[in-house]
Amino acid sequence: MNFYTQPSGADIDSSSMDPVITPLYEEPPMPVVYYTPNVKAVINHLVAVNTAEVGWLGLVKQVNDNDYLVYQVYVPKQTVHAAETDIDSDAMANLGIEIAEADMPPEDLYYWGHSHVNMDVSPSAQDESQIEEFLEAGCKRFIRGIYNKYGHSKVDVYDVPRNVIYQCVREDVEVSLTAEHVERLDELIKANVTKKPTPVYKKTHIKRNPVISNLPANNYHSQLQQPFYYSDTFDHLDDTGLGNYADDFDDGADDFLDGYDPSRRIQ
Repeated sequence: MNFYTQPSGADIDSSSMDPVITPLYEEPPMPVVYYTPNVKAVINHLVAVNTAEVGWLGLVKQVNDNDYLVYQVYVPKQTVHAAETDIDSDAMANLGIEIAEADMPPEDLYYWGHSHVNMDVSPSAQDESQIEEFLEAGCKRFIRGIYNKYGHSKVDVYDVPRNVIYQCVREDVEVSLTAEHVERLDELIKANVTKKPTPVYKKTHIKRNPVISNLPANNYHSQLQQPFYYSDTFDHLDDTGLGNYADDFDDGADDFLDGYDPSRRIQ
């Protein structure tokens, strides 16, 4: 007996008392369809130079559990019209032979792209029936891309095991470096890029003079107005210099108190 397996962790909710279909597992995020730089350049050229619809097929590999990479495209023999393109069974058979002779995996042939020239990229009735034929032939997954000369595209992923169609998925171009390029780049970074050390600043805390703290607020600036405690003026002094400066300040405060008259007020 064959069982359809899924990862563990289903959030079971079978409490409904009405007939309903409830998915056991949360659907994965929308896949991304990537193209190699060469494949993307070929697609752009095919769309740009043809004044009638033209189709192509491509090899795909799954790059992770959810995304795909179109890494090779083929333009088989076909009959094109203003609004459709026909690739017959003989052309498909010859393409299969070509792929096998090139030692490429034929099971990777599940991408079909075509141009809508200057028309919208919404699928035609023939586009939909063509997909049905591919899926009925046994394809477990299939990718269809429709493109036009205005740079618009519609790419859909048909995932039979998940029983879902991902429509208008995001497209991107694969950008990667060879192992040799990565090694050379890492060596260049190590040789030419130096990180500047983080400067270390010494923090000096100055204790407030209790004599100055007790001065009447109307005869002396408040604590928040005293630059001695809150400015950066003394950052260049070491502990000895700060001590000398504090002694001088205390002497000045004593002189001030000697002549202080509590009955006098500053107007």
